[in-house]
Amino acid sequence: MKRVILLTYCVVFSFALQAQELPLLSQRIFDAQYINPGVVGARELMEVTAHHRSQWVGFAGAPHTQVVSVNAPVGKRLGLGGFAVNDIAGPSRNLGFGLTYAYHLGFKKYNIGLGISAGLMRYQFDGGMLNMPDVGDPLWTGALLSSSWTPEFSVGAFSYNKRRYFGLSFAQLINIMHSTVGQLELQPNQRAHFIAGYDIIHEKQMVLTPSLFLTASLQANFTAEAGITASVYEILIAGVYYRYNDAFVAMVGAKMLKNISVVYSYDYVYTGAGLLSGGSHEVVVQVAFNARQQRVCPVYKKILDKKRRTWKY
Repeated sequence: MKRVILLTYCVVFSFALQAQELPLLSQRIFDAQYINPGVVGARELMEVTAHHRSQWVGFAGAPHTQVVSVNAPVGKRLGLGGFAVNDIAGPSRNLGFGLTYAYHLGFKKYNIGLGISAGLMRYQFDGGMLNMPDVGDPLWTGALLSSSWTPEFSVGAFSYNKRRYFGLSFAQLINIMHSTVGQLELQPNQRAHFIAGYDIIHEKQMVLTPSLFLTASLQANFTAEAGITASVYEILIAGVYYRYNDAFVAMVGAKMLKNISVVYSYDYVYTGAGLLSGGSHEVVVQVAFNARQQRVCPVYKKILDKKRRTWKY
């Protein structure tokens, strides 16, 4: 019973005060376009990625999120992508989708992808799911089942080469004015993201990559995450991460076929309401279609790789 009450408290107040928070994903390295649209088209192949995340397992009404995305290079310089998001946490049910475009510039040591993402997000609140003691409170009376569609825009720059990458992006730029769902206020939540990584070992047998993720919002929320990922023969992958003041993350996965990868991660949450839960689980399935490489001759492919200095981030 305590878990239900605690979860209700967290969901309600997080929704009322920060309802437009982006869903948390531990395996963002496999779907970085959701964080930074400049990533789209940086690799020489088309990718379809599906996430499923179950957070705070053991709580009734605990958050769970699904994200499906696709991104691909178009010609030598362009990248196109798209994504759909379904995020449910207790009485809040948010559904969104968007399209992403990026243009890639080549320099002496780096390529830079400049991207923009545009879409719509529906924020829905079902107050009927809450068993509140004060049923006469107009706040809950006006929010029994309310929803609102909000435009979403993001921009980002992503710099990369064969061994390193870093990027800066800004999300939810359109949410300048306050909006409401019923009588619940949706506050704007513009935020900045920074991602970076570097191959300290880059051999055929193993690639060892430490990485960093930072995000901050206008509401003075700050998240920092650092970790390291190892890839062995491009078949097995494992990693460990630390999310500041929140959780430790362990990740393991494998390439099942030539173009299909499956990765699982577990978050051990040591603070807040998550401390009473069974942790968080996340599964990612990624399918790669090497269409561009199949369409060009080997000689031209080498020239293309040299010009773009593509790195599998």
